[in-house]
Amino acid sequence: MIVVDPELKAFIPPLSSAERASLEAEIVAAGRAVDPIAVWSTPEGDVIVDGHHRFEICQAHGLPFALRYVQFDSRDEAKSWMLDHQLARRNLTADQVVALAALRGIDPPAGFRGLAAQKTCAELVAAGAADALAPVLAGKSTARVAWLRWRERNGQAGSRKQRARTSPAPLEAARAAQNARDEVSADRQALRAALDALARAESTLDARAAIASAPPVAMPTELPPGERVCTAVALLSDVHYGASFPEAANTFGNRYSPAIAAFRLNRFFAATRWNVKHYRLWGARIDRLVLACAGDLVDGHLHDEQVETSLAPLESARQVYPILASGVRFLEQEVHTTVIGAYGNHGRLTQKIRHITGARHNVEHEVYRRLAEDFPGQVTAEPCEDQYLDVYDWTLHVTHGTGVRYQGGIQGVQTPLNKAAMGWRAQRPDKSRMVHLLGHLHTLLFGGSWLLNGSIVGYGPHAAFLRCAPELPAQWFFLIDSKRGPTNFTPLWVSDAKDEVSL
Repeated sequence: MIVVDPELKAFIPPLSSAERASLEAEIVAAGRAVDPIAVWSTPEGDVIVDGHHRFEICQAHGLPFALRYVQFDSRDEAKSWMLDHQLARRNLTADQVVALAALRGIDPPAGFRGLAAQKTCAELVAAGAADALAPVLAGKSTARVAWLRWRERNGQAGSRKQRARTSPAPLEAARAAQNARDEVSADRQALRAALDALARAESTLDARAAIASAPPVAMPTELPPGERVCTAVALLSDVHYGASFPEAANTFGNRYSPAIAAFRLNRFFAATRWNVKHYRLWGARIDRLVLACAGDLVDGHLHDEQVETSLAPLESARQVYPILASGVRFLEQEVHTTVIGAYGNHGRLTQKIRHITGARHNVEHEVYRRLAEDFPGQVTAEPCEDQYLDVYDWTLHVTHGTGVRYQGGIQGVQTPLNKAAMGWRAQRPDKSRMVHLLGHLHTLLFGGSWLLNGSIVGYGPHAAFLRCAPELPAQWFFLIDSKRGPTNFTPLWVSDAKDEVSL
């Protein structure tokens, strides 16, 4: 009976998958095992000492094989013979060759440079731990890993230097030395901080002494109040009255409804009037206010989804008009107010933009026409996309900005706005000083010759879909100095989350 001894089989490094496949193909093609299987005759049976793989393949395919008997006086002699036999093979790794040589007590063949592996294998053999090399012979571990695992099992983890550093006495000495160094470093830092504080105190004393000894300086006289006339301008756009959306993660805490829209419009008019008073207190002689409406007062049904989420365009116009008219009357109590009305794209009733008859099909333009009836002589709302108003020697150009083509380019919105400003100036060469006021892009931005407005509606799901930067609801307020031109650009923050909770 042929016997497979597990202990002796462990001395045989297994073949790789490619080597085993090649050997199996060779045996199947020959119809038998080409080389005989070496066995040791013992009382338990014929124990295989060479040919374990050939035996398994022949058994699997039912093929015959020849036996070659070798005799040994003990298991140790059998192991020595197997080690010598394996060293003669060429399919072993360097660590397997070194491990076999260490077990045999001989030097590895010429050409093997694994000096560290030789030392670790020799240390294991010398310590009587030859069994720890079994994973190396089986190709499942390197010599160093087997050595480290053996040391760990025997309470000798780490190298000699590491064990010396972590022994109790040196460790306590190292900690004491480090504590001493930390104390010295802390003392140095405290001394440096004290010296810095002393230097600052001396510098302050020197500065005070210099100020005390300096001769008096004639202070400039204040300008007389109302030295130059100014016109205030409040830019209103992108209200999107009638829109509704809840607070969500992608709206960054903003929510909207007709009630919130009315609240923010009232804040806009209050902030505008407050700024007029504020600048007058500081000496500005403001003779009138221009309320520049740059479009999208209503949300409309421009997109299919708005049919479900927004009021009908005519209903939105009907509700927003009294708020707008009341705001103008509120401003009139403080300063004479002129209105410029440019319609946007959300108030149109047609699917596509109509450049010639667009005003006829836009409910927002009808809001301006009704406002002109209630405030005769104070409203400019021509039936076109662009509105113009002369203020001193400057011209205000108010437009919604639908024609500004911005596709989210890497250079930002400034480049298309600068190109648009060049085109607008080319259309009106008689106007050398022109400032362009527009909305549409919901971004508070000043570009020198143009002023891009924020929004009343604030950051919503559509802005999140377009990956726009979150921005608080805000509008522009500025002055036009009769001599210097546009100045004092001030954002008007129109939302208040605390007051809007109940809306």
